Amino acid sequence: MDDVPARRGPTASSAPVVFLHIGAPKSGTSYIQALLGTNRETLASHGVLWPGPSWGVQVAAVKELRQLKSGQSLEPQGRWMKLAASIKEWGGRCAVVSMEWLINLHPHQFGAAVASLEPCRVEVVCTGRDLVRTVPASWQEAMQNGRTWSWEEFLDGVTAADPDSTVPGKAFWRMQDLPAIVRRWSRVVPLDRIHLVTVPPAGAEPRLLWTRFCELLGLDPAAFEQPQRSNESLGVASAQLMWHINQRMAQRQLSRVSYRPLLKRHLSKSVLVSRKADEGRLAFPEDRFGWMADRARRMVAELDALDLHVVGDLDDLVCQPPADPGQRPDDVPAAELLEVALDGVGEPAQQPGPVAGGHRRPDREGGSGPGHGGVDLLHGGAGHRGHHRLGGRVDHPVVRRPGRHRPPPLVLACRSPRPPG
Repeated sequence: MDDVPARRGPTASSAPVVFLHIGAPKSGTSYIQALLGTNRETLASHGVLWPGPSWGVQVAAVKELRQLKSGQSLEPQGRWMKLAASIKEWGGRCAVVSMEWLINLHPHQFGAAVASLEPCRVEVVCTGRDLVRTVPASWQEAMQNGRTWSWEEFLDGVTAADPDSTVPGKAFWRMQDLPAIVRRWSRVVPLDRIHLVTVPPAGAEPRLLWTRFCELLGLDPAAFEQPQRSNESLGVASAQLMWHINQRMAQRQLSRVSYRPLLKRHLSKSVLVSRKADEGRLAFPEDRFGWMADRARRMVAELDALDLHVVGDLDDLVCQPPADPGQRPDDVPAAELLEVALDGVGEPAQQPGPVAGGHRRPDREGGSGPGHGGVDLLHGGAGHRGHHRLGGRVDHPVVRRPGRHRPPPLVLACRSPRPPG
């Protein structure tokens, strides 16, 4: 399709369709976002806008949106309204906004988002993955965001009779209970405009998720360049090391602003992720599989009853036993944790430039936005302002000390795993 020149003042019949891809986290969202960002110009040639100039623009806009309080109006010159204006001015057939924080908005917030995009027709896209793969991936992501929940504490919260009574359980299900998420959004967007794209099962062709996403957008998936892999998960030893570090950093009341540049963006996302092939794999425990499989079947039944448009197959959300039992974090030997820690300490010393102290790593589209290096997906709750109770502790605000701009020291704390029982 040829480029269509941009125009102003669209009517309801000429305005582009807006696809809001809301997550869920750990359902291939980083892969989809990387593809959309890598292929911005090709998308535009097919009449599809990926608002920019970098994905960080979308992150900042959604961050502003989720801070909107009930009864307030969006700032006319704010980041979300500027994003909405760029979409309404687009001369092509549709636009895509993809940011996982959207999944956790309150009704007044996504109501404001939809209203701001009028006269465009808004379609909501939710990607969903089976819970047996989602739970381990979510804990590993939490460890890269300073959380202090152990693997067992996280599992206890997720599988509790009343998950909302626990911090990790409430955080997880708020972003992974797909029927509840669809019902929340259906208060503003009709069900016939809400779409569920299922993540293919383990072992499927790697590009199948993108193929399904393209089917929804009316695109040929073969026309687009595949990006480098993004937002890789950690091996079990590296994830357990991050848990030990998070415990120590919480005791020292390290702020998120200080944590992110060195510990998340550099140590975790740049250094430890490269060790994944050499480490054991975190898998969902066999003794909890029955509970999770039953929960997944109930979710699938609820989604089926909603008569939702599904791209893929609801059976993709049915839990299958892990191919291997993997390794439990508490079973990682202290010697292996020490090896991982030494790699983490040694790597920064080999870097040619600073890795912290306010220097942001470029995002995956080459801009200076936050990218996933600065996005906390598990606790990206509506109204989040950086103060959360983390596993019984509270994140403290930044204390600014005049004349001090150095990053905090990296302190790695390793101790032997707790004895069983």
